[in-house]
Amino acid sequence: MDYEGVIIEESLKDKAVLQAVKIISTQIEPASKAHNTPWLKQWTLHTVRISAEQADTIAERLRASLDRNCWYADFKNDTTHYIIFSDKIFQIDRRNIEAYEAATNHGLRLRIPSYQLDFVPNTIHWERPDITPDSLANKIETLPAVQSAVQVLRRLKQRGLREPAIASGWTRGYLVGIEPSDIDVAYVGLVAPKTAQRYIRETLAELNLDPTPWDIAGIWNAQLAYGVTHTVENYLLYYVDSIDTVYLGADGKLHDPTGYGFTDAAAKILRINTYDSTSGRRPTAQDEVYVCLEGCRRIAKFGWTPTTESIDRIRRGASRWHELSATEQTYYIRRKVIGKYSPKEYDTIRPSYDTYGWGFVFDKASQAL
Repeated sequence: MDYEGVIIEESLKDKAVLQAVKIISTQIEPASKAHNTPWLKQWTLHTVRISAEQADTIAERLRASLDRNCWYADFKNDTTHYIIFSDKIFQIDRRNIEAYEAATNHGLRLRIPSYQLDFVPNTIHWERPDITPDSLANKIETLPAVQSAVQVLRRLKQRGLREPAIASGWTRGYLVGIEPSDIDVAYVGLVAPKTAQRYIRETLAELNLDPTPWDIAGIWNAQLAYGVTHTVENYLLYYVDSIDTVYLGADGKLHDPTGYGFTDAAAKILRINTYDSTSGRRPTAQDEVYVCLEGCRRIAKFGWTPTTESIDRIRRGASRWHELSATEQTYYIRRKVIGKYSPKEYDTIRPSYDTYGWGFVFDKASQAL
């Protein structure tokens, strides 16, 4: 089966490889800020066809021909995807999401912008094949409840809240097709939380909206609480996974900062965020316990399948439980076990937690009741 892909002519220090492939079409794009190549005036994108017999040879020639580390080339057929960097070739089974993650992470290490490493949305075998990331976002954005929430965010922004947004349980519900939870608003800037609570009450009254779904007392200023300068940083640092970090902004759009949220929602994949450890921070024991217990809950309650990296993190995290004080342990048992499950559910839920080394929390929960 032949392969098709795109080769950017400007990415090649040796353009002879173009003579070895069949060029189907050519498109020229003026270079913009998003292209991240300020030394170029344009990108010349050749859509090419490569025979199965040539695939390995062309992949190696492309690897040797790519200029600098900021480029890659790729081509694929229905089953296999070649992703080629100047220092490494990935030959990926298109059903293997972990292999795509490895290729994406490699590109990030080469400082290629994450939005250019868009392999997965176009290649994953979807559990809901009729839904693409764009169509899923568009469908959710047009829902009356979501449009009402956007009106609230816009008015809060007008009142001085910077980058007001909604994520986690509420957006998660729409993404994976479960009942949305309460609506939590985060923002940055100088507006105090008490003032923001007043603003949201007044806004809901002005719009004649039911305040019941809104966690008014829980609205928080992420800048004052965590020292971040953008709301999205709060989501990447403190929200557990790629799905929960998808957020609704005052622009009326759903944003996917990890690049995996929509895809993982469709495939029910748990991909624990790594921004907390890759942004220069060292996650505390409290951070790890929170992430692990929330990860276990998503696996057990929602039926999500964890990536290999997520499994490793959850299992490693169990060893940090003993770093917590007795008060902190009690807090997590009450909030993340007793507060999430009824005692009747313990026997059903526990085996899933046992798989990852966290079954002991149900013993502690039973003792605390």
